Amino acid sequence: MKRMFLVCLALALILGFFSIAHSLAQSTAPSGSFPTRIDFDVKVPMRDGVLLSADIYRPDGRLPSGRGKFPVILIRTPYNKSTERGNHLQWGRFFASHGYVYVAMDVRGRGDSDGIFVPYRNEGPDGYDSIEWCAAQPWSTGKVGTTGSSYLGYDQWIAALQHPPHLATMISIVTPPDPFVESPTGLQSPTYLSWYHLLLGHTLHNAAAVDWNTIYRHLPLNSMD
Repeated sequence: MKRMFLVCLALALILGFFSIAHSLAQSTAPSGSFPTRIDFDVKVPMRDGVLLSADIYRPDGRLPSGRGKFPVILIRTPYNKSTERGNHLQWGRFFASHGYVYVAMDVRGRGDSDGIFVPYRNEGPDGYDSIEWCAAQPWSTGKVGTTGSSYLGYDQWIAALQHPPHLATMISIVTPPDPFVESPTGLQSPTYLSWYHLLLGHTLHNAAAVDWNTIYRHLPLNSMD
């Protein structure tokens, strides 16, 4: 009985500690102080004249200094910035409320951006031009960070190789390896077909409509649909 009492007392103390810790965390966590302004489908010019589309979430207010300039977080995606995939609305509002400009951009040939999407081909120069465009805007401090996962991480690395002078930081998550490492023969695996199907054209296509297992088992590869 005494042992049971001690166990219950210990559990009560632990639960009480976590309850207090949670309350403290809630009371001390930074809360957003800026309302959010969203500018949809802002056209960003690339060096060859192609216009890329960006949704810009920015603090609708001014810093105590009155300058109204904020650091920028840029994310460039082939998965359509205006859909729920990627949660750009939630992320944009969060960062804008905390004093950052969040720029969600469709890569070339995807979403509302002009041009033709060729995976990896244009992400270096387009990334450079996008970073420098963000740095030059009147609402920008000139410091630009990039973030994103998978292809959104890969296009950060390709842009960084171009040495954009205003790139301040990168958060690259689960980035795939170099495509030539993945496919040393130069011929990509049939499993790439589902990804290419998803990104066919400017919108996301329904990959569930295709029997991929049957396609992957098809031989020879050169007669694959």
